[in-house]
Amino acid sequence: MIRLVLAFLFGGILFAQAPPGFFNWWDSPIAQDLNLTDDQKKKIRSIVQEHRDRLIDQRAALQKSEMQFADLFAEEAPNPARVDAVIEQLVAARSELTRSMSRMTLRLRAVLTPAQFQELQKRRPGPQMGPQMMRPRLREFQERRRQQAPPKVPGAPI
Repeated sequence: MIRLVLAFLFGGILFAQAPPGFFNWWDSPIAQDLNLTDDQKKKIRSIVQEHRDRLIDQRAALQKSEMQFADLFAEEAPNPARVDAVIEQLVAARSELTRSMSRMTLRLRAVLTPAQFQELQKRRPGPQMGPQMMRPRLREFQERRRQQAPPKVPGAPI
């Protein structure tokens, strides 16, 4: 049971590097397809460089909080007060990262023309790991567990 809970919790952690809805379009072939002017490219580079160090620090803080949570949760008898404190730290780290990414994205959007922004929205990747994606993954996990389970013997205790 604990393994199932940990698998569910850490499934989301793997995708927690960037908040949902964000992607580095400026470092992808999509940026080339937007026909950005030299001035737009310069502004985009400047905005990304301005936010880069902060984002690196915030991602590191988030990873640290996630690891502390994992360590506490894996203990035989986790201390609820300590776990609660780390949960608050984790929530704050995710919040700060989301806030910074949102501000940077808003500034990047202001550099694009309306047509370029529309094109960017069309080419945006789908959801990485939202709730709608967890159900199929959970079903896959449950199916694998059923296939690996030993056959049940009639009359044997459950």
